[in-house]
Amino acid sequence: MATSTITYGSATLTSVSADLTAVLAAGDAVQLVGGGGDVRNYTVASVPSSSTVTLTEIIGMETATTVPLRHNRQSIKVREVVVYLDTCECVFVFLCF
Repeated sequence: MATSTITYGSATLTSVSADLTAVLAAGDAVQLVGGGGDVRNYTVASVPSSSTVTLTEIIGMETATTVPLRHNRQSIKVREVVVYLDTCECVFVFLCF
């Protein structure tokens, strides 16, 4: 999605490659991928500008530039179950959250 600059102990990150106001909002989940494969998930508190995001907690990763930032979207797994009765066929769809 974007690359960002992060600072250890700060709750703010800066995007260096994308306008974040168009894709992120308060409450969204984001994932940062730091050096050495350190992957952490955070929640967005606010997006005060196109290049700045404030998180709900401080960043516990080492200070770095060009850190991959991904928007974690929730997905719903849908499973179809077919139940056969004597004279009709009923299809039930269960949504698993």
